[in-house]
Amino acid sequence: MTVALADSQNPRLANSQAIAVKVDGDNHAVLDMPQDLTTGPLNLVVNQDETSQMISLIFDASKSDIPIYTGDAADVCSGRQFFDANGVLRVGTKDCNAGATTLSACAEDGETDCIATAAFPAAQIDGSHLDEKNVKNGVTIAGISGTLLAYSPCSGDGQEDCVTTARYKSMDTDVSVISATDIRMGKTAGGIAGGLTVGTVIAANDGLTRQVQRSFIRFVDITFSDPSVAAIVAADASLVSINWYGIDGTLVGDYTQPLTLTDRGGGTLRFDFGVNGIGDGTSGSKGSIAANGIYQINFSLASNGFADTSIRFYRLLGDTNDDGRVDATDVNGVMACITDGTYDYDHDTDFNNLINASDRFYTLIDNGKAVTGGYDF
Repeated sequence: MTVALADSQNPRLANSQAIAVKVDGDNHAVLDMPQDLTTGPLNLVVNQDETSQMISLIFDASKSDIPIYTGDAADVCSGRQFFDANGVLRVGTKDCNAGATTLSACAEDGETDCIATAAFPAAQIDGSHLDEKNVKNGVTIAGISGTLLAYSPCSGDGQEDCVTTARYKSMDTDVSVISATDIRMGKTAGGIAGGLTVGTVIAANDGLTRQVQRSFIRFVDITFSDPSVAAIVAADASLVSINWYGIDGTLVGDYTQPLTLTDRGGGTLRFDFGVNGIGDGTSGSKGSIAANGIYQINFSLASNGFADTSIRFYRLLGDTNDDGRVDATDVNGVMACITDGTYDYDHDTDFNNLINASDRFYTLIDNGKAVTGGYDF
């Protein structure tokens, strides 16, 4: 039943005790209840249309907001309070935890049926969020063992599973692009060991197959495993350039002195630096310190179907035994030839077919010097 409240209705308790009322609207009013009321049932009498109407209420003097429930206590969870229809405060008796499992806080990775915490939060492990490809190899997250490899920068030729850098770049190793015969023997590129043979002979005259001394150099013969390379280069000198370095490996510049290239057959290419030997345009003399250094011959062969390559050799005035230095061994060797009156090519430091005081001078002037830059032969 809906009762429209109004100040003129003079609501009172069932015992005829009048109470003050403040009406806020047709369906809301604030009743000023007597202070001596006790918790329990309360009947409120309201006059409407000259008719008295009674409204049954439950009054809670403690203002505890305990609910009213007209059902049985067996239907209310144990320990929960409620007022019954008579305003009697009762306590539920139902065991609401029957059959329930008590869960503890998660304490290890991948655990289930536990309470997630800040230390072990829940992780969604479907493929769109977390799977083995998203977890670093060797690490386990939420029970998922990772397979993601953490790559480090490449640090060696032919290395795989690394991040390429400015020095160690990726390389197409398909046989249609490059093979072992495109790489000089003794070198590697992309893990491919070179099979291109580059034989070398240094000589002072045309009759020598090889000399030991590095004091005077006129001829350098380079033999390629593919005979066609020598013919290609001999026909086109623009495919060759020479860089000149000091004996310490510091770049001096390009070598621009005259030289002749000859295909000697069998894949051998001859470099002839002239009668005064390598560096004669710089010094005008066979016995010049100025021509000392490391010479790098560069072959630009890519346009002819071969890999570009280079090779280094050195010249050091007074070095009679090809050990990259001038020392007492070289000085004493020349003196022995002078004393004994004997001759050999390697102690003829200026290659004038004589071993005399000039040769001794050339070993003394460079005595103590050594080649510290890198070279191939």
